Amino acid sequence: MIIRSVSILVFLLLPVSTFANARQEPLYYLIHPSGRDDTAAIQAALDKKDKPVHLASGVFNISKSLVVYSGSSLIGNGSADPNVASSSTLRLLPGTNMDVIVRAPRNKNNPYDYMHWLTIANLRIDGNKQQNKAGNCINLGRLGNNSLLTRLLLSKCPESGIKLNGPAVPVNLAQISVFQCGQYGVNFEAAGAQSVYIRDLAGDDNEIALLRIANASGSDHFSIVIENLRAENYAEGKQETGVILESMNWSKVTFISPQFHRRGKLQPGGSGIHIKGKTGVRLTMIGASFENVRNAIVDDIRKKTIKANTRTFSVYTEDIDVIHRINLVSRNSTANATFTVDASRLNINSPKDNANIRHIDIYGPSGKAFEFDAGKGQFVSRRSLALGEGGNNIKAVWIVCDGGPENVLAAPKGSVCSDTKQGRLYFKRSGAGKTGWVRLDK
Repeated sequence: MIIRSVSILVFLLLPVSTFANARQEPLYYLIHPSGRDDTAAIQAALDKKDKPVHLASGVFNISKSLVVYSGSSLIGNGSADPNVASSSTLRLLPGTNMDVIVRAPRNKNNPYDYMHWLTIANLRIDGNKQQNKAGNCINLGRLGNNSLLTRLLLSKCPESGIKLNGPAVPVNLAQISVFQCGQYGVNFEAAGAQSVYIRDLAGDDNEIALLRIANASGSDHFSIVIENLRAENYAEGKQETGVILESMNWSKVTFISPQFHRRGKLQPGGSGIHIKGKTGVRLTMIGASFENVRNAIVDDIRKKTIKANTRTFSVYTEDIDVIHRINLVSRNSTANATFTVDASRLNINSPKDNANIRHIDIYGPSGKAFEFDAGKGQFVSRRSLALGEGGNNIKAVWIVCDGGPENVLAAPKGSVCSDTKQGRLYFKRSGAGKTGWVRLDK
């Protein structure tokens, strides 16, 4: 296999007298599939480390792990499905039993030797698990600054589609689909100490779960955000759980518009999110949807299960540590609103139906944290809003009814909630412009 260097004439806006100074610049290496073993040709281009490596359309046979470096760019011609002929596909040869793409050996003398400025994009990777017993599609250890994995279609790896271990700086994964891998779609063995951002991750019928995140640091500045995740299940017994959060050390994890969907019959242990291990997580979900899924959340740490008996969660949060006050606006000025507080959660209840609640604002230390507006379709069928752990950190509840001013219900000496006693906070409107009253049962 010959590595062809594609040269593109660089036209500079120069005076005619100096146009002769313009010259051809080789911008990248272009590799064509041979129909045999393409490992050596691709690796030779990667080892030069001076230009991006571009894979043409077709199937590239791989017999040994491809090694990438900080600064490497391995870019294909797209991952169109089902038209494999127009895609760039790396396929693991039978009996290889290796990862398809790995990072260069780490320099143990340099604690900051992570994979910086790495780009892997526009590729299909076929792990050929029918003829291999081991191997991930991509196994990179720790990612570094400005590394990006995007527009990838990963399938049939004996282990996971992507495996990372201890990312210590921001990690970005975007537009990735993972199907029918032997363990997980994406597996964070150790989530590290800084931020992780995953966008548009989709997949179905992986053996255990689409996404696993484990062993997070738990530091307050560490955050994980997953946007537009779609976990699907078509084959019975496959990917019964969408996401596993394991030994998260109470780190903050936020899901924005996750979708959990299955076509087969309901399974007793199936769930959208399974929280397990030694320590729990501060979980927030915004706009989550569940279709034919038995359990929305199974939390082994708190020993609770939230059934997916509704199609959507407008907002669900257990990160109540940051909540300072709540504003509630009632449609019915004569209605009572009940706030039930115990050691594990705060419930905001409408007396009849949440159609009576027009608006709820939840404020954190730096301003409004969440907003619930029934006029925009929220609280249509739900009678209460549950807000997770640590209710003793709530300092005040603000209630606003139609035709009246705000009434500040301050926590007496910070004792709206205690960790050992249950209390019930009442508000009853007594007339336009009048202040309500509070009772805290002990």
